[in-house]
Amino acid sequence: QSFKVAIRDHDSFRLPSSNVPMIMIAAGTGLAPYRSFLAQRQIQNSHNNWLIFGEQYSEHDNYFSHEIGAYVESGVLNQLDYAFSRDDAWLKLDKPRYVDEVIIQQSQQFSDWLLNKGAHLYVCGNKSGMGESVKLALKQLLIQDSYCLYERLKKDNRLHFDLY
Repeated sequence: QSFKVAIRDHDSFRLPSSNVPMIMIAAGTGLAPYRSFLAQRQIQNSHNNWLIFGEQYSEHDNYFSHEIGAYVESGVLNQLDYAFSRDDAWLKLDKPRYVDEVIIQQSQQFSDWLLNKGAHLYVCGNKSGMGESVKLALKQLLIQDSYCLYERLKKDNRLHFDLY
């Protein structure tokens, strides 16, 4: 079968140098690029990586959980946070439904990674919905003392978005 496809360069959505911490936020199929990011970070022996992943149901939509679990066990992935929006068991435990809720819940650590550790932030997934809510949560979190740290991170090329 033949398919019409287009390949587009996305020069701003690439790994930082191996010693730079990174936070990866994904919903649904937005997880795809992070599989290769983590594989490369493992080769580089770089261990400052945090993944925040959201989907609907933990039982059916926790893509590549064995692979991601192996990165946690090996120490390549320092922190892993999930958000499952329609999972009754998950929600009964008062866990976050969406990735932007994880950002707010983990705001102190999130800020520390970005502001003190110099982390790069990657966001991949649906533009309307997840992308917009993550940008809003970031802007709310990173506005301090009338100076918008969000804009500073953007200017420093430490915010990377692949939203579709």
